[in-house]
Amino acid sequence: QAHARAEQSDALYDQRMLCLERRRSLLASVTEVLAGSDPIVAGEVEPTVAALPRIDDCADTEALAATVPLPGDAASRERIAQGYAALDRAWSRRYLLGDTASLLAPLTTLVDDARRLDHPPLEAKALSLLADLYDTQGQYAAAERALQECIRAAAAAHDDRTSGIAMIKLVALVGVGQRRFAEAELAAALAEAALVRAGSPDEDLAGLASVRAQLARIQGNLAGARDLHARAIAWLDASEGATVGERFGERSNLAATLVELGELTEAERVIHESLAMLEPELGPDHPVVAAVTQNLGLVLERQGRFDAAIVATKRARSIFAQAYGESHWQVGDCLDNLAVQEAARGDLPEARAHAEQA
Repeated sequence: QAHARAEQSDALYDQRMLCLERRRSLLASVTEVLAGSDPIVAGEVEPTVAALPRIDDCADTEALAATVPLPGDAASRERIAQGYAALDRAWSRRYLLGDTASLLAPLTTLVDDARRLDHPPLEAKALSLLADLYDTQGQYAAAERALQECIRAAAAAHDDRTSGIAMIKLVALVGVGQRRFAEAELAAALAEAALVRAGSPDEDLAGLASVRAQLARIQGNLAGARDLHARAIAWLDASEGATVGERFGERSNLAATLVELGELTEAERVIHESLAMLEPELGPDHPVVAAVTQNLGLVLERQGRFDAAIVATKRARSIFAQAYGESHWQVGDCLDNLAVQEAARGDLPEARAHAEQA
């Protein structure tokens, strides 16, 4: 209506229509994959759906006006639309089906097409996904090059959020993965600046804090890692777009750091918080609940609270056995833990029996 009343320029109208079309296209691609016959990667539906871009973004006229305009000729516009549709299909297959190898060639072609069309927004998005594929396949040098090219293309596209997210990935790749700490810290500072400029949602800032926490932990700064994990949790809890999996995952990272620091009472509190979050979502007999309960048993063991540790470990063992069968390795892990806990409590016959079962 604003366009019809001449209150909105043709260029801005085009960007809003492209924004809305991309969201329709992504939703259609995800729906098509979910309705297909290929097996879906376990646990990926919720985070993939949650990662779909928000329609509200298409009302941000200031951000849309700063975007590189579409070309004037209809043929180029059509090729760009086709490129985004191909990218959306690849994105859905990558995260819902775990497809990687079959997507490398078409994504490389898509990047080349975007460059020929001189359309940096499409180029940056394609390079971001291409970097993920390279990283998954262990091609780290290629992933790093793709991320650097993505940051360049995102800058040309005036897309600070895509640039900031690419920098977070670069921090993880070169810092956490390759221990190139000075480069990682610089990339983290640049990522923060880009995300703040973009007005990025809280989950992006949480992602940066989480990666920075991993860097701190690797370098032996456990207190700094603890504080960064806590900051990431605060951002995730405040975010409408964060998933239960993201909130739980960050709490798991915090609990592990607290255990290393010897802050066992706080680690126990965080684990109970995780269970209170997971059980209503997954049910009390889910293997993820079992894994968290097993960790609770280990923390209680470290505190010398062997009765409570044995209760938690037995519950974890029962859930794993129900889900996977008595011969599964996670059942064996729980039996090992039970043997240690029962021996510490003085129940030597039970400890011996569980050690033999394990």
